[in-house]
Amino acid sequence: MMVYLKSAAVGLCTLIAFIVISPFIILPILTYQYRRQFPNRPGEIGWDPASLLKHSPLAWFLLFIAFAIGFGWKYRQITR
Repeated sequence: MMVYLKSAAVGLCTLIAFIVISPFIILPILTYQYRRQFPNRPGEIGWDPASLLKHSPLAWFLLFIAFAIGFGWKYRQITR
């Protein structure tokens, strides 16, 4: 039982780290793509993470993958 709790805790920590770090990785990529697609268009790029979670199954999938990686890594480490 304790193995699963420890693994779930590491999974949650991995999930939180992904949520904190992902804007610094995703925003520059999106900005670059936008500027390449519309080079002469002035303006700002708005990013609304709440609407991303509402409308994108990919966002939920990435959150699940982040949790699963942390959980699986710790579970495998403990059970060896």
